[in-house]
Amino acid sequence: MRSRITVQQKLAGWQAAERVASAEREAALDPAELLAAAEEIRALNPDAFEGADPIRDREVQAVRNAWKTLHERWQRDGASPRV
Repeated sequence: MRSRITVQQKLAGWQAAERVASAEREAALDPAELLAAAEEIRALNPDAFEGADPIRDREVQAVRNAWKTLHERWQRDGASPRV
């Protein structure tokens, strides 16, 4: 048999969740601190941020292929991409 959750228990749970969320917001870094942390991480391992990024390269190629397909369709149909 399931136990019933009372309104007081729900309220206590919501209040606990709000306390946790509030603590997380207070502990969050501001933008300047985030930038400093990112620069520190990069300084620890600069090689990790240099060179080819295969995921980015694949995304760029997918976008180029999509535009090429659209351009070919416009050329074939006599339509113009500019309105």
